[in-house]
Amino acid sequence: MTLQHFIADEFKVGMRLLMGVVIFVLLIACVNIASLQLARGAERQREFAVRAALGASRFRLVRQLLVESLLLALAGGGLGLLLASWGVDLFRSGLSSIDDVSSIAREVTIDQTVLIYTLGLSVFAAILFGLAPAFRQTALDLHSTLKEGGRASSQSKARH
Repeated sequence: MTLQHFIADEFKVGMRLLMGVVIFVLLIACVNIASLQLARGAERQREFAVRAALGASRFRLVRQLLVESLLLALAGGGLGLLLASWGVDLFRSGLSSIDDVSSIAREVTIDQTVLIYTLGLSVFAAILFGLAPAFRQTALDLHSTLKEGGRASSQSKARH
């Protein structure tokens, strides 16, 4: 019996519950990052207004924000893979002390499927949770934003 079938049979309910918790934590993290991007975008409204006034299209501004979101998501996915690698090593060391399953412990690896899944999930999360803040930040009234920005730039950082 392979380790995959053993785990699938013995820990089916627990693994599904664990996957549900992981998806829920990922959802919470993505929503938090999206709200942080919205808050950061409120500070960058003048920058986007100046870029738009200089001729940048809305598509170009949204693309810039999506690239920033994608870099953030890929960094998070990379950190998750690093933690998963450490977890697999810890799991293997725990299994290697048991004689009956020490040969099976060598089968536990992070393969290409995990890497592709992580990459796909990171890109999907970046697009899904980066698109709303990007569209919100680029919907500008240039005249009023630039007018307000002129007054706000004279105030100190502590005043804000």
